[in-house]
Amino acid sequence: MIEEKITKKNEELTHFRREDIKTMRKDIAVAREKEARIEREKIARSNHQQPLKQEVKDVSVKPPDKLPIKQSTDQKLPQVSKKIRSSKKILVRVLIVLICLSCITLIFLLIKLPWDKIEENQTEVIEKEIPIEFITPASLVTVQSTIISEINEKQETVNILEQTLNQEVNQNSLNQIVLKYVPENRVLSLEEIPLITVFGTELLPDIYPKLEKDHTLVLYSQSQGLRAVFIGKVKEDQDLIALFEDWEAEIIKNGIVINQENMQPLTPYFRYYFYKDIRLRYLTLSRNDLGICYAYFGNYFVISSSMESFRKVIDNIQLK
Repeated sequence: MIEEKITKKNEELTHFRREDIKTMRKDIAVAREKEARIEREKIARSNHQQPLKQEVKDVSVKPPDKLPIKQSTDQKLPQVSKKIRSSKKILVRVLIVLICLSCITLIFLLIKLPWDKIEENQTEVIEKEIPIEFITPASLVTVQSTIISEINEKQETVNILEQTLNQEVNQNSLNQIVLKYVPENRVLSLEEIPLITVFGTELLPDIYPKLEKDHTLVLYSQSQGLRAVFIGKVKEDQDLIALFEDWEAEIIKNGIVINQENMQPLTPYFRYYFYKDIRLRYLTLSRNDLGICYAYFGNYFVISSSMESFRKVIDNIQLK
């Protein structure tokens, strides 16, 4: 009985223990559920609060709608500033080059101008100290005097030559006439002398190239009045005789103008005459020993307005 009681008590204790264990498990499960529920609530609460905080952060940090545009313009500003800086650099370099060039030019002028002034002063001094002399051309015939007539303008040539041909000179004397062109300080060339003023007729244009530049114009005084003689030298005699024949025909056709009067010859042709083995041709206009006489001998060519003046020149050419 005792053993049965003991076994019953043990069974009861075992039963109670089992019941306690079950209740304890239930309590533990309930407690765990509560803890789990509390944790879930905490997690839910924390999850619910975090989006709000994020939204607040986004709202506070989020820029306005126009901010991206400003950021894009800000990104372009450095490029524009770079271009401005590069253009400024180019301008600065150009200015530096211009300044250097101007400095070099200024230095060159400062060095050169004084030398130019010195050279100009030297040339002026030389011109003042050593004036250019007018050289009277040598006469091709022996003369007793030289008359220099100054011409300042080409238009004055005829008037001055007429005045010179009417100057008083010694009887039976040969006087050289020099026509000086003052602006160029030289003697008038053969082509520039108006021979029509001297002899009443001009040479044919084709005759001038046959003559040399050297020439002499002479004024001779004889009893019938003043007469003129031209002496030149021949450099080319080809076709010269034919040209003289054409010149004679031109004189016969047009006559000779002396003192603005057209004079007709006494004979309508040229005659020839010998003086000291020189054959000359002549055309008489007046019995006062006035006309045209010319001859080509050796390398000389002589024209005169009278027979006496022609003979006088021939004599002095041979003496020279």
